[in-house]
Amino acid sequence: MKKKLFVFLLMIIFFGTIQPVNAARQICTRSRLSEFKTKAYQITANYELHTSENELYYFTITFSNVQPGIVGTFLGSSIKYEEGKDLYTMSAALDGGKTYEAKFYVDEKNVCAGEYLYTKRITIPKYNKYSERSECIEYEEFYLCNKWYQKDIKSLDYFLEELEKYKESIKKKPPEKLDKDDRNIFEKIADFYSDNITITGPLTIIAIAGLGYYTYKKYDNRKKRAKIKY
Repeated sequence: MKKKLFVFLLMIIFFGTIQPVNAARQICTRSRLSEFKTKAYQITANYELHTSENELYYFTITFSNVQPGIVGTFLGSSIKYEEGKDLYTMSAALDGGKTYEAKFYVDEKNVCAGEYLYTKRITIPKYNKYSERSECIEYEEFYLCNKWYQKDIKSLDYFLEELEKYKESIKKKPPEKLDKDDRNIFEKIADFYSDNITITGPLTIIAIAGLGYYTYKKYDNRKKRAKIKY
């Protein structure tokens, strides 16, 4: 009898704790979950490069627009809404050229508690330390001087060798010295005429023909007027 009573009490305790959870799960509709996802999608993440006192480079990641009911995890740290707080900044020694993930869920205090919502991927570019060298002030367009050059630069010697090649490629030849033109205006016209004979020849023929026709017409008109007077 006591054993049955004990089992009965355990069942009451068990169902008494599980029913509220099931009730909460029933309230977590698809549309309600969609609202939380929309909030998660609106969270933004930005990175910023910093230099420490030891001249070591590191990035800070700032999450913004974190809204009530949303929690996240990033590199073992939690992102959680706090009233009156808009930005959540995290400093970390992140390797450039890699992509990191921040995962977001529904807060345990809300309907749909613990439901996965969204994974935000943040790509951190590789920082090119050679971009700060003095050579890059004068040759800032040199491709290995790009602050965010994403490939590996083997060594300083390689950087300097490539820079020398770049310098050689942009060297400009001095302008050729033009000989002084001692020709007079008539000589220049004659040279132009002979150099462009395919154009100037036909034009000359047309001009001569036109002048001849004009002279003939003028002479013919005079003869006609003379006859009339007579």
